[in-house]
Amino acid sequence: MRLLLIGLLLSCGGSKHNGYRSAKSKPWLKPKKLTFDDIYEIDVEGKVSFPNRKRSAWYKIELPTSGTLKVRALAPFGDSDMNDIGIELYNGNYELLTSDPEITLDSEAGNDNDEEEEGSDEDEDDTVESRTIEQSGLPAGTLLVHVYARKRKTTADFSLSVKLKKGVGASSTSSEVALLGALPLVPVVDDTPKKKVVRKEKRREKKSERKTIRSSILRAESRGKNKTKIIIKVGSKHGVTSSWSGKVVSAGKTIPGGRFRVSKVTETQTHATVSAPRNAVIRAKRVVLSGPKK
Repeated sequence: MRLLLIGLLLSCGGSKHNGYRSAKSKPWLKPKKLTFDDIYEIDVEGKVSFPNRKRSAWYKIELPTSGTLKVRALAPFGDSDMNDIGIELYNGNYELLTSDPEITLDSEAGNDNDEEEEGSDEDEDDTVESRTIEQSGLPAGTLLVHVYARKRKTTADFSLSVKLKKGVGASSTSSEVALLGALPLVPVVDDTPKKKVVRKEKRREKKSERKTIRSSILRAESRGKNKTKIIIKVGSKHGVTSSWSGKVVSAGKTIPGGRFRVSKVTETQTHATVSAPRNAVIRAKRVVLSGPKK
């Protein structure tokens, strides 16, 4: 097995340990289970440390349907080096599907908003290093994602983003589809009271007055005392515009100084500045974006 060969190689050549808790450790047998949200996406943060015997992180994913899986690993907030982090994709039988893709440098471009936030540098580098696996033609079933430290001195934080694109004609597994019994007969003439119908329609309109999107922070940069620039992992292709506002949240509550107005939007990212220190923003990690009221 490829994993066994890796373990034997690591046990030789100067290091006092193989990066795991003991020589008998098998973390791939106890992966952390991840669950897709209602739009078939997963976001999770983690950490690997060869010196601290936490060389790898294993994740188990159940594909509810066939399709294409995209797994992207990056260093959140720009604090880690992607040269130190590797990523692999296995099927449920621990057979390797894809290993260690090349590092890509994602550059922000195509911004239609000319407004620049106060105190920002015109030549600021808005690029992010990442490793991305994209595997098509996958059947429904179990997959395993392996994130690991590539060097003996590596200690690094990482952010993992998983997206599933359903294949053509794909459908949910039979265990997810409810079995319906005979439906009741419905009168030809609608006898529902009109007043109740009007109230329900008004209630629906109120709920759809303002669109909200929950996401996470890709990078946080200090901009002076209690000022932090944040870059969020959604952009114009998700419906965000420069008229949106938002808040940085922790455990469902807004952090002090965490409210903001969007200052810049690209296709995949949103920029803003909050009146909160960088360490508080990093601890919170999550944001809620809100569109303008209609």
